[in-house]
Amino acid sequence: MAVDLLNVKPGARILDAGCGVGGPMRAIAAHLGANVVGITINEYQMKRVRTHNKKVGLDKQCEVVCGNFLQMPFADNNFDGAYSIEVTCHAPCSKTGRGVQ
Repeated sequence: MAVDLLNVKPGARILDAGCGVGGPMRAIAAHLGANVVGITINEYQMKRVRTHNKKVGLDKQCEVVCGNFLQMPFADNNFDGAYSIEVTCHAPCSKTGRGVQ
């Protein structure tokens, strides 16, 4: 699986920035044994994530919060790793023109 390239250790705490309905978070949790926290700006998606996580028995390993990935409600150094799929393109460009930094 492509997630093997992430070099995630079992029990690692991973951030899914812009998790949508959480498909990748569940795959990473199930395949690699990581604890994944997702953030989505959409309350409907957050509810779907929670429903799907519980349905497949990953609700203890995967959690989701509703918020903006540009203003995350997490303390610094709270995660062992992070990834984002198809969400950074929605971030405004910085003054340098390079987008999210």
